[in-house]
Amino acid sequence: MSRGRGRRAAAALGLALLGAGAGCGDPAPRALMLGQEECAHCHMSLAEARFTAALVTTTGRTVPFDDPGC
Repeated sequence: MSRGRGRRAAAALGLALLGAGAGCGDPAPRALMLGQEECAHCHMSLAEARFTAALVTTTGRTVPFDDPGC
């Protein structure tokens, strides 16, 4: 294999690995569904967005709370 061809192959492999890893990132919170979800702690319905909170686990699971105190 010539040097130029080997470099192109290495560059293509690098770009493929970069593209494969682009979808991996830190978990982000999802939008909470007011009136449809309940608090994971006290089981009250999520009513007002200004009081809701969410915990995002390292696996990406969102745990909703109706109040930061919960």
